[in-house]
This record gives sequence, structure tokens and C-alpha cells, in this order.
Amino acid sequence: METKEILKHIKESIVGKQLAQSIHLLEHLTYSHTNWGIGEDVQNLKDTYSLMLNAVESGQKDPQLTANYQHLLREAYRLFALVKWQVRSEQNQSFAFVAGLSPIVDVATAFQRLKDFCGVQTAEHRTYVSELFLVLTNQALWTENTMRGMEELLLSEDVDVVDRQILISAIMLSAMGTFDFNKLQCLIHVYASATQAPLRVRALVGWAMALDYGMNNLYPEQKALVENLFKADKGLTEALFQIQIQLIFCLATRHDTNIVNENIMPDIINGSKTGNMPKFDIRILEEAEESDDFLEREASEQQMEELTHKAEQMMDMQKQGSDIYFGGFAVMKNFPFFNTLANWFCPFFYENPALLGVDKAGIPDSVVRGLLAAVPFCDSDKYSFALAMNMVLGKIPPRMLELLGQGEIKGSFQLMGIPEETILMRNYLQDLYRFFRLSPYRRKFVDLFAEDRFLIVANPLFQETGLPERCNAPVCRLLLKKQMYDPIGRLISSYANILEDKNFILSAAKYYMQMGIYTHAQTYYRYLLGHDEDNKSCLMGLARSCFLAEEYEDANETYERLETLYPDDWKLQLNRAICQTYIDDALPDAMTTLAKLYYEHPEEIDVVRALAWGYLLSQKLEQAQKKYLEVIALQKGNESMGAESKRSQSNQDHLHYAFTLWFDGQVSSAVDEFVLYMKGIGSGERVENVILAENVLLVRYGISETEYCLMVDLINSKL
Repeated sequence: METKEILKHIKESIVGKQLAQSIHLLEHLTYSHTNWGIGEDVQNLKDTYSLMLNAVESGQKDPQLTANYQHLLREAYRLFALVKWQVRSEQNQSFAFVAGLSPIVDVATAFQRLKDFCGVQTAEHRTYVSELFLVLTNQALWTENTMRGMEELLLSEDVDVVDRQILISAIMLSAMGTFDFNKLQCLIHVYASATQAPLRVRALVGWAMALDYGMNNLYPEQKALVENLFKADKGLTEALFQIQIQLIFCLATRHDTNIVNENIMPDIINGSKTGNMPKFDIRILEEAEESDDFLEREASEQQMEELTHKAEQMMDMQKQGSDIYFGGFAVMKNFPFFNTLANWFCPFFYENPALLGVDKAGIPDSVVRGLLAAVPFCDSDKYSFALAMNMVLGKIPPRMLELLGQGEIKGSFQLMGIPEETILMRNYLQDLYRFFRLSPYRRKFVDLFAEDRFLIVANPLFQETGLPERCNAPVCRLLLKKQMYDPIGRLISSYANILEDKNFILSAAKYYMQMGIYTHAQTYYRYLLGHDEDNKSCLMGLARSCFLAEEYEDANETYERLETLYPDDWKLQLNRAICQTYIDDALPDAMTTLAKLYYEHPEEIDVVRALAWGYLLSQKLEQAQKKYLEVIALQKGNESMGAESKRSQSNQDHLHYAFTLWFDGQVSSAVDEFVLYMKGIGSGERVENVILAENVLLVRYGISETEYCLMVDLINSKL
């Protein structure tokens, strides 16, 4: 068995309170590593446990038996942490120098060294802080004395606040890698006692990520610690909610970047080519030249409005928490600065010795400082920006540089009116996201953005704090919006009070709809309708879930109820008519409704498409063909729909048009349309599956198995 597997089994046996098994495995590992100096402690634990077993076997009664057994389990865990530290130090090249040091940091020495350099920024000091960071990230379990000493250090005004922030991040990484109740307490105490917002934010993120419900058997004090903190801090629920939301926004970076790249930036880039580029975070500095031509000026103003709207979209995304700059700065993490682990967690400060040699293109310091204060970047990106200063400054208009030097331009977050702690939290989590996605050191640590980590509101330790009731519904909605479906299942299963939270139930129903588990969605919609029988959103959800589950009679009944409540809503009439096309007895009624809607809304593509489908099911092929050609023509001219949705609908229209040609005996033309459809959906789908998916049509038109097989071969021959 490999060492990694043995360590895993040791931890499982300790948490599972199988002390004999854990001692046996510890013996196995330490026997061949006498240089670790742990063998004697393992032997002492074994001897003590043997005495306990002998006492129990002899019938002795010990009122402290449970407490003593818990003490031995914790001693086994301490030894496990030491073994893990030794293995990590030996196997990890980045921690090679740590192997020669003690697994417990000398707090007094570190405290004095940091105090000596408070307010003095030298390369030597930054090197020391980086080394201390490295040691702290690779720590075994702390003693209570170490915890108290580190608390004092982190709360001391005699230590530079930048250094203290960096060390808090190191403690978080260490506590996430190997659960340590004393490190957890340290982070909680710093959060509760610190007066400076940057320290509170880092400590809050740190202890929220260090909590481990899986260790509750060994350290049940976690629960009381958390609940007492919630009682003492009335703002904690909202703070953790904001952290959870930002964690999701960080993970949705790819989704948001695609929105920016596909829907926003093309228009902005085109606008910049015509000189109509809107300014995002600042006022437009120079008035556009007056045009002599009124029509030209009107067109220019209209284009400017559109570009400004696109820019505002980006600003709104940023205000909500979207990490819109990740893609741009991801390629700017190759500077030597980022070769030092601690620098990924270093708050930005202009006096950092790493920036002393940066070429500022002759721009005064006051201007550079103003620029760095104005840009709405996280600290990691500010360092990238500053290190690339010579490439940036030369492209900034002189008038803007002048205003920057005068302090006239404020950062976008300030203009948005976002609270300071929220800004700090967002920036810090974006720093962490860059580390866990871009740093070469990321794989050496537990990823706080991993699926089993980032969903902090699902932690059972928070179940009785009121956090789930505040967070779960909006978190579920955001996950749905960002198309992050897997975590929602965890959220649903972890929510003890789900039936008391109707907003969450509605989001859960939408999740099951998205996952195609329509019976679950129906259960939730019906539960909600039991409390509000005329709720339009729930009725529509129930109708659609029944329709997709092919329960057409129930869907029709629900749509009928909706029509009664909202008789002027033609889209509800359309939905019911579509549903009725799948019910033989109701098909004539459906066609009557569709004909009426087509008369009233001839340009509505969904109406024309439904009418074409109705004609196809009614075996009126000539009318069906005409309507599908009409749909295809409308589809080409419709630019309002999203590109992916539009392409999918267009492909489906070609497919059904192909069926009308086939059933009408126009086989050659039908084959061409089928081929067009297959090429449109791309590779990976078999022709046989595409044809059989429309079995309702094959049966209705009496297509034999032979005819089906021949058509499949004809299509394949042209692909």
C-alpha cells in the first residue's frame, strides 16, 4: 500500500474511532522511518491504550473512560499530522528547506523579527516573510501556546498589517490541508477581535474554509464555537452569504467571460474602431466633434448609446461580483514576482521592493499611484498591471494622466458605492481564485474552489445558525443562472428545513427541470401550489414538467387552468395548443387555436412553428411544408435570439421539414434536408437515433421498418 493510501486509512480510522487500527498503521509507517523521531510517541500511545484495554477487560469502572479515550484519539491524530508533515516535507521539492526545521513555528522569534521590520520595506524583510509563509503552510498541529502566540502576533499593531494578512492566508492553507482545531480557533479569534477590515476579511474566509464537519467526532467543540460566534456577531450571516455568492462568481468566471467575449466586447471593439469607444469607469473626457451632417450625428449618437449600454452591462456584471478581468490577466502571471509562493497572497502596496525596478515610462509617481488606486483590480492583478507598467502608461491619453495625478479619477467600486469589506472580500477571493487556477504551486494545497469545498452554506455546522435560510434560495438561483447544476443537488440534500423555505423549493424545482428529473419537479411544484393554488410561476412549471414527462393530459389540464386565470395571455394559449397536438382527440381544437393565433400574430415564429407541427401531425403535408419554409425564412431574419438557441431551433425546423418531404414522396429532397440537419448538429449523433426519436411520426404515417432502414442508408451515403 502506498504512503498516501496509508495516511488516508489512518485518518479514517481515527475519525471512525478505531484506535487500534490507527495505531497499527502509524506503527507501520514509522517503523521504517526512525529519522522522523516519532516512533517513541507511537509506542507510548500503544502502551497507554493497552493499559486501557486491560483495565476494561478486568472489569474496572472509570468515570473518565470516554474523555480518556477521546484524548487518545486526539493524540493519534497529532501523530498522524506529524507523519503527514514529514511525508509532505520529504516528497515536496517546494518544501525541501522546511524539512530541516521544526514542524511548530517559533512564534516568539517570528514576532520579534516582524516587529523589528514594522514600517520598513526591504527585500530582505520580504524574503523573511515569504519563508515564514512557507513554514506556516506546512505546519503540523499547533499547541495551545502556539495558538495564543500567533493570535497575539496577528492582532499586534507592532507588526505591519500587510505581513499579518499574508500570514493569515498561510494559516488558512495549512488548516485546510490538515484540520487543526487550534488554527481554526486562532482564525476565529482574530476575526472577532481585529479592528482592521483587511484582517477581518482574511480571517473570516480562513475559518469558514477551515471548518470540517467530518472532524466533528474528534472535535465536537467546532459546533459550539460557530454557534457562539453567530450569537455574538449579528452581521456574520450576511458576511458569509456574500462570501458564498462571490465564490460562485469566481467559479463562473468562464461563463461570464464568454458572455463578455461573445455578447459585449465585439460591439465595444467595433465601436473603438470608429472612435465611439465609451469610457467605463470615468467620465468622457473630451466632447465628440460636432458633425455637420445631422443624420450622421444621429447615427453616431445611436451607436454611442449602444456602446454605452454594453459598457454598463460589464459594469453591472462587475458590481454583482463577476470576475470580468480574469481572462485578461491570466496571461500576465509569468513575471518572476509570482515565482514566490507568498506573493500570490500579498496585498498590493506601492512600496513593495519588487516594484522598485519597474520602468514607469517617465511618468511621475503621483500619476502612477493614482492609476493603481483607480483600477478596479484585485491585488494579484494590480501587481501584474504594475509590473507591466511600461507597456501600459504609454497608451494612456495625456489628459487622463493629468487627472490621475490630481486624484480626480476614482476607482469604479467607489463610484458603485459598494461597502469596503465587500470590496476587500471580493478582491481577496479573486486573488485566491487566481492562485488555485494559475499558480504552479496550486496542486500542493487543498483547493478551496473544489466542488466539495466551495459550497460553505451546505456545511452541516451551519444548519442551526440561520445561514441556510438566508442563503440557500438566492444561492440556488445563482447556481442555476450560471449553469452550475451539480452543487445544487448537494444544497438540496443538506438543507434540513427545506419544506419551510418556499423560495428554495421553487429553485429546487427548476433544478430538477434542468436535470430532466420531471417527477421530482412536479412534486415540488404541487407542494407549492398546495399553499398558493393560483401561483402563475408554479402552474407554468407544473404544466411544463408534465409536458416534458409526456403526461400530456395533466399538462393540458394545467394549461387550461392558466388560461382561465389569464385569458388574454396568447402565449399560454399557444402552449396549451402545442400540448393538445400530442392528444389525438384534442388535435382539432389545437389546430383551431393555432389558426387563430397565426391570424393574430403572423410574424411570431413560435406560432408559425407550432402550426407547421400541427399540420404535420394532421397529415396535411402541403400546408406543413409551406409553414416550415415560412419558419425557416423567419428564423434567418430573427436576430433577437441567442446564437446557440437559434441554431438549435433552426436545425429542428430542417429536421421536421425533411419529414414532410419524405412522407410526401419527395425522397431525394428529404435526404438532402436530413443531411443538412445532421451536419448542423455536428458529429456524435447517429442517423438511426435521430429518425427513431420521432417515432410518433413514423407510426402516424405508417413507415415500415424497410423504408426506415433504406432512408437511414441514403442519409449516411451522403454524409
